Amino acid sequence: MILLRRYFDEERISFDSQGYSLDLYLELAARRQIDLSTVPLFLSSQGTQLTPKAYREHYWNPACQAAGIDADVHQARHWHVTRSVRDIYETAKNTKEIEQRLRDLVEYMQWKSEEMLAAYQHYFDEQRHADTQGHFHKRMHAEVQEYLAERQQRKMRKQTLSAPKDQIPSTSSVRQFDDEPDLSFLYSLGGGQ
Repeated sequence: MILLRRYFDEERISFDSQGYSLDLYLELAARRQIDLSTVPLFLSSQGTQLTPKAYREHYWNPACQAAGIDADVHQARHWHVTRSVRDIYETAKNTKEIEQRLRDLVEYMQWKSEEMLAAYQHYFDEQRHADTQGHFHKRMHAEVQEYLAERQQRKMRKQTLSAPKDQIPSTSSVRQFDDEPDLSFLYSLGGGQ
């Protein structure tokens, strides 16, 4: 952000037909005298809006090359949208706020429709589903472990009461699934014992 402000106030201002600094543009926008979305960020030496192609060739690619980064503008844009959508879902307080912030993102990205957003939301829907499944499997595993521990304790008490003291089985032999085929099957699916 510091470099962008420096560019705006030192380099860009010399090509701006108004000669306005960033702070002056922000002040005019606060007084509703200008719409910031109509102010081009990057200007050519003739004071016209820099085309995306010219920006990539003269600024983006040399900057990436100097930094040793191999990334195109579209990757940066995709990263920005992905992070924005994730932030919206993680920080919004309710569904209404999510919807409003997503509409704001569509407007900010200047998409003609919300179809582009649907692709990003689809990813997060899948991610939420995977997280839900992960939590479910952890709970199920904990419940199975609790059941097995209780079952083992019951068997040990029963065998201790009914067996002579010299015939008490070891704990490793108590844990059998012969009479619980569903439990054995579940553990085999999970790669368990």
